[in-house]
Amino acid sequence: ATNDATPGTVPRDRTSPDLASPDSASLERSELGADATPAATTPTPPPNPAAFDRFRDYRSLVSKFARDIAALRKLRDLINEMIDELLAANATK
Repeated sequence: ATNDATPGTVPRDRTSPDLASPDSASLERSELGADATPAATTPTPPPNPAAFDRFRDYRSLVSKFARDIAALRKLRDLINEMIDELLAANATK
């Protein structure tokens, strides 16, 4: 038996069993049973206004916390500068 394929290639007459084919998709659907329906046919639930309000509240809280954190970082930097100035003034005495 001779191998006509060059090294590193797969001979043309062989197919990979793990490749998806239309038959495998229909087989999976038949294995699932008749009661399995695709997600596209399920009705979408109506929008929940309370959930949107909660999301808006959470988003505003997150932005408020981000502003507070930025203000606290500025305050920390100012305090560190004041400490450095006091230490420098004390060292020159």
